Amino acid sequence: MNHRLCLVLVSCSCSLVFSLTHGQDRIPLGLAGPVNNLVFTEGTPGVYSIRTTGGDPWVVCGRVAQSFDHDRVSVLTFDYRSPDGIPSFHVYIGPQFGEHGTYAAGKLPAASEWKPFSGNLADTPGGGWSAAINEFRLDVGDEEGIELEIRGLALRPMTDEEADAQR
Repeated sequence: MNHRLCLVLVSCSCSLVFSLTHGQDRIPLGLAGPVNNLVFTEGTPGVYSIRTTGGDPWVVCGRVAQSFDHDRVSVLTFDYRSPDGIPSFHVYIGPQFGEHGTYAAGKLPAASEWKPFSGNLADTPGGGWSAAINEFRLDVGDEEGIELEIRGLALRPMTDEEADAQR
């Protein structure tokens, strides 16, 4: 009986390693805080409602605890809904957040239905993307009253279409 359990565990471990090294898994992220001038709630697991309460609103995602191949896994992705859109959306990468590691996505248009967002964080100006990156801060506009829902927040490899578009 113990031998069967070991075989199952070895099999699962090999599947996870294979999956991570061959681009089949996403690394899920969640909102954790700290926050600045916004409040968020998680209703359904992985679905966040965000409302800004002042200028310079941002929230930090939970730190990625697992190691991953930063050369391959560099796309931040999620679906969002926002009645008025986001006038400017930025992602700061860290553990030390600063202008050197800022991905500027620009405006996210209004969306009453779920709309996908993906941004390749390896394109962060100044060469900020490296194996040391394991924290992310989402800056959602610059004013009070912005409403946003996000789901499926994760890191993933580029799709074939995204890779072709970069060439």
